[in-house]
Amino acid sequence: MDSPVGFHHFHSDANLNYEMNRLMLGGTPEMIAEIQDAASRIRSLDDFVTEMLALARKAERDGRLEQAMHYTRGAEFFMAADDPRKQATYERFISLADTVWGPHYERYSVLYEDVALPVLLLGRPESARVILIHGGFDSFIEEFVPVFVAFADAGFRVVAFEGPGQGALLRRQRLPMTPEWERPTTAVIEHFALADVTLIGGSLGGYLALRAAAFEARIQRVVAFDVMYDFFDCVASRKGPVVRFGLAFLLSFGASGVVDAVARAMMRRDNLARWGIGHGMDVMGKGSPSAFFYETQRYRSRPISHLVKQDVLLLAGEADHFVPLRQLAAQARALGNARSVTTRIFRASENAASHCQVGNLPLVVQTMVEWITKHTGAPAGS
Repeated sequence: MDSPVGFHHFHSDANLNYEMNRLMLGGTPEMIAEIQDAASRIRSLDDFVTEMLALARKAERDGRLEQAMHYTRGAEFFMAADDPRKQATYERFISLADTVWGPHYERYSVLYEDVALPVLLLGRPESARVILIHGGFDSFIEEFVPVFVAFADAGFRVVAFEGPGQGALLRRQRLPMTPEWERPTTAVIEHFALADVTLIGGSLGGYLALRAAAFEARIQRVVAFDVMYDFFDCVASRKGPVVRFGLAFLLSFGASGVVDAVARAMMRRDNLARWGIGHGMDVMGKGSPSAFFYETQRYRSRPISHLVKQDVLLLAGEADHFVPLRQLAAQARALGNARSVTTRIFRASENAASHCQVGNLPLVVQTMVEWITKHTGAPAGS
């Protein structure tokens, strides 16, 4: 996979630093210098958006369309849901992605209820080795085309799709996310008549993919890229264990008014909280912070883990700033009926310790390809 290796210290804020590193999928030395320079002027999310838009314009003027695409995505990511620029910025990102990476894929759509699921197809259609892959809470499938290309180059047929609450389904069709991920997944499997499928879910997709596998027998292998045992735990733990406990306590007693008041006060003081909660409400289609937090409690894999009978690969980064590492062991223990469970912790020494191994995607792709190959046709109990 042709992607730079290295997790850089661009910014003192862990969230901003991660998002800057996330742009480096198609990174160049010039991008590193540009991001380092821009980071010195970023003090807020508004600054982040302003700087990324400026970098996108400069890169496009210079004819560096791949870099312009990444900067445009970075700007769109931290725009508030009601920002009047957000839709146009998303559409510009898609246009640039089709220009830069379009030759690698074919676009399709799959009917799901009353909407069309966006699908990218790569690799050889006749290949019996099928990877079905989707993102999580806030990614677009176009962001990860180099990952899909790497799988295709390894001999796989790749079917990448967006489900409710993701990408074009959210931006263009306003369909909020659902935890019942087996429904869109089955729609894609049936549309393309897929069998013996390896399902890979990124970020929150680590829950979504396991959920789909619990109810879809044509999935034979499932990869949580990375593990996501409890989404509420991830969201509520951002401000520490005391806040997490307090929020869970209030929600358990139905104190929505108190949760809303506290959350809105926090959103007024903290622009990252304002963006994060607002973004969550938008993705989940909820009208209040408390409704969003209640909804996150539905994204827990403990209730369905015993139904997973497939081979499972659980990935985790030792320095993941979003998913507590303790969730890896909890998820592995819960998969008592799986045919096999493999865990892999990525280390800082590998430049892969961050969420979804941003910093060394070639290593994680290699890890997944080797695991899939080993477990294709593997006997039970391996």
